Amino acid sequence: MITQASKTPNRTEYVIQPHAISRSIYRLSTAARKIIAMSMAQLPPDLSNLTVEFSTTEFFTALGFEDGPSQHNLLQAAVRECVRAEITMEVPSGWEIFTWISHAVYNAKTGKISLEFSKELSDFLLELKCMYAQIDLADFEKLQSFYALRYFELAKSYENLSGQNGNKEGQWVFTRSILEIRQLMGVKKSEYRATSDLRKRVIEEPIKELNSSGLGLSVAFEYIRECRNLAGIRFICESFLSVSTEQAEYLYRHRGRPRRVQNHLP
Repeated sequence: MITQASKTPNRTEYVIQPHAISRSIYRLSTAARKIIAMSMAQLPPDLSNLTVEFSTTEFFTALGFEDGPSQHNLLQAAVRECVRAEITMEVPSGWEIFTWISHAVYNAKTGKISLEFSKELSDFLLELKCMYAQIDLADFEKLQSFYALRYFELAKSYENLSGQNGNKEGQWVFTRSILEIRQLMGVKKSEYRATSDLRKRVIEEPIKELNSSGLGLSVAFEYIRECRNLAGIRFICESFLSVSTEQAEYLYRHRGRPRRVQNHLP
């Protein structure tokens, strides 16, 4: 049964998100992922209450959408997607599959939506609460494509490596195989079979979007090849203060020299 929910977050509040979510396998539309983000922002630290509630107006305002009939249809479709979508997480013994939302209710009189997270997912979150990362809710508004959003989540989940393993402060590196990238991005076997299409649509264009978003995060990458075949990607990440789109593009062009460049921002 749906119980009283906590307050609705504003656009400067944070999603408390474990790295397990960022590195899990799932595929959602951008609108559905934003609903999950807004809902996660309302969960209490101890996850004692798995139900959140917000009005349609609050959702549109928090994520920068305009209210209107077409947006309400989009919201309904996105909520339905959240209920049906699966999320796969790696565990020491193998993997587990969950659903994000177990129950959703819309009250037309009040204009409010109540969502209840899966209890099984809650248990998993509690076990991994020591690995939490903070993701600004407003950041989800700045990324329009699902792949760009996923690269943002993935890169932020490794930020604890900043300054370690020979990396300078504010910079970190991690590597993923092409198979892992396909899985993390929810790319089906029938999609982007040609390596050139995969590189353009799933890797290069989304990362370009991320780097020009003004989120204060720069992601460069190097392809790893084995016998001339594309085997993996080495990601080189660098964090900056949140900047404008023009500044973000400037910083990305001069990545690797943050201290000198930041004194000459356009």
